[in-house]
Amino acid sequence: MPESPKFLLSQNRSTEALQVLTKMYQLNNGREKYYEVYELTPEVGVSMTTKKGWDGVRQSLKDQTAPLLERPYLGYFAICCTNCIISFAIYGGFCLWFPQIMNQVLSDTSGKGTVACKVLQGNKSGQNQNDTQCSETIQQETFYYTIVLGFIGMFCSLVLSLVLRRVSSKPVMIFNMAIAGTAGILLQFVTNSYAVAVLFSVEIMFCAMGVTLINASAVSLFPTHVKGMATSLINMTGRFSTFLFSSVVGMLMAQSCHLTFYVLSGLLFMSSALTLLLP
Repeated sequence: MPESPKFLLSQNRSTEALQVLTKMYQLNNGREKYYEVYELTPEVGVSMTTKKGWDGVRQSLKDQTAPLLERPYLGYFAICCTNCIISFAIYGGFCLWFPQIMNQVLSDTSGKGTVACKVLQGNKSGQNQNDTQCSETIQQETFYYTIVLGFIGMFCSLVLSLVLRRVSSKPVMIFNMAIAGTAGILLQFVTNSYAVAVLFSVEIMFCAMGVTLINASAVSLFPTHVKGMATSLINMTGRFSTFLFSSVVGMLMAQSCHLTFYVLSGLLFMSSALTLLLP
């Protein structure tokens, strides 16, 4: 396994770095393809630290983090972090609670075509009246829907990889988050359990694809010497939001289900609008 081109370039081994890039290009595009790059030039104003030990680690962290606090990268970084927090929170939170939500919807015996939020809040009211009883019944269809959700995720990832070959991540991100927000709004009105499952799946999976699109945007927005740190910090904030939201989403839906969905959909639309500010 050869060293990364970035490392080789930082060690003033530009010829070897170019050879590695050429090999990567040919492996991805066919041996007969000719790599039309003749020379590699280090980024202007970038100085690689030569310090060793902890001093070198601290200096490296500073060199990779400080540019993120300067314009224009600060704005890009803030937008990417915000979008990642929204996507990760909804994807992680709803994905964790999806089986429970669908089980309650499928267990509804009112027969009146009740919307999902009324079912969730109705079950809570029933539990408050008789706390000593706890239903452990899991509808068989709940397992089917959960499996289908996984297959939908696989299919969406495949489609996304094909789309990004032809279209930049920005317009796809705008469309993606708008669709997820629309699905959240529609969940307040549909009464069919199958439609509820589809809309939940759309919102969850499109938020999951949003995470991929955010990372794709970050790679293209930031220069080589800081993009590793940028993507790491962006994903760290997103995963922290998953931890927080998954802990409270059940309580939020039980207390104020409609408001929760409207707020989350609003955040998704806001994420779509913020993406317009990216280059």
